[in-house]
Amino acid sequence: MLSDASSKTFYRQSPHSYVVILGIAYMLSFMDRQILSLMVEPIRRDFGISDLQVALLQGIAFAALYAVSSLPAAYFADRWSRTKLIAGAIWLWSVMTFACGLARTYPILWIARAGVGVGESVLSPATYSLLADVYPARKLPRALAVFTMGGIIGGGLGYVLGGFIVGYASNRDAVTFLGIGVVQPWQAVFMLAGLPGILVGLLVLFLPEPPRRGIATGAEGDAGPSVPFSSALVFVRARWKAYAGIIAGGSVLSIFGYAFLSWYPTLLIRIHGLAASSAGVKLGVLYLSIGPLGAYSGARLVEELRDRGYADACPRALLLIALCLIPLSCGLLSTNEAMALMASAPLILVLGSWLGVAASALQLITPNQMRGQVSALFHIFVNLIGLGVGPVAVALLTGHLFRADESIDKSLALTIAACGATGACLFACSLRHYRILHTQASAWLHR
Repeated sequence: MLSDASSKTFYRQSPHSYVVILGIAYMLSFMDRQILSLMVEPIRRDFGISDLQVALLQGIAFAALYAVSSLPAAYFADRWSRTKLIAGAIWLWSVMTFACGLARTYPILWIARAGVGVGESVLSPATYSLLADVYPARKLPRALAVFTMGGIIGGGLGYVLGGFIVGYASNRDAVTFLGIGVVQPWQAVFMLAGLPGILVGLLVLFLPEPPRRGIATGAEGDAGPSVPFSSALVFVRARWKAYAGIIAGGSVLSIFGYAFLSWYPTLLIRIHGLAASSAGVKLGVLYLSIGPLGAYSGARLVEELRDRGYADACPRALLLIALCLIPLSCGLLSTNEAMALMASAPLILVLGSWLGVAASALQLITPNQMRGQVSALFHIFVNLIGLGVGPVAVALLTGHLFRADESIDKSLALTIAACGATGACLFACSLRHYRILHTQASAWLHR
């Protein structure tokens, strides 16, 4: 490991090493999280389960343990070495992704999926806190946009590689996996997805821990290098009008994101007759080519609004992003395959744009000693609501409102439009309160 002086020199001279390596980790987390969406039909067939049970597997199985473990993970992220914590988390979720491939029953797959959620709960809160110490405030939105690109690229690679693997294995009744024996094709996909995390965890382990900056004291009421979660909660509750809009609005946008990621491949398969391998590759290529542009566009929108003098540039950008969803959702109703794929492109752009902006919004109004815990609170709501509601809402609309599997396009479009309208209202309500807190926060951000 590096000495303290060497660590200080490294993080100042090589800040991009952090965002690149952590972005790769985020890429793997999304691959491991989203690859299930390509294997809905074979899992349904092998376990004899319904769309709703698959939606619960995609959502609550992951989100419940993610939420439960987020707060203790963030507590340690505000006190311990964040790089070591992240490395251990990567190894945990990679092992549990591999374990998904070993599942022979629905309950065992549920447990392994929950284990993935435990590991991934650490990454974002710890990374947000760490990058806020590596980059100055004016560069943080772009740094977090690059980090979130990792998730976008991971989602795209999950579709593309998963599509190729599913296509290769679809003509086989079973696959022989080295050291394991004969498994179903979907099980082999999980096993392969879990392997790269071992190496990435090692890379993160050797990143030096940067010194903490922006610790609030005195009038802000939070003296000392760390605070318990109860104090962080008191801090947020006292300023809830600024925080609630970001957290609630982000949760609504997360419903859109997880609904789209979970069910759009199935829409292509059911409505347009694509094979799972073809749907994965086509959607993955779109996701890889457009998603990173969305992350960059979100950061640029914030910078443009900030340059125009808006202290509430982050929530204002989120408001504009949410409004875009209302008209864009209608494109999913196309009966033409090419048009349906074209309609997904602007939705992917929006999908990639908002998370880095929301994360930046929170870091810019939160003292250092509680950034991890506030970020965890954000991710608890975003993932518990997004994963818990998004996939299930589409399944319920399909099964109980439209009452036909072939109506999944209508269910998905209705869900997305509702998310756009609701999210825009929530962000709009937070603007004035965010401006006030942002002005107060400027006193400690440069310490």
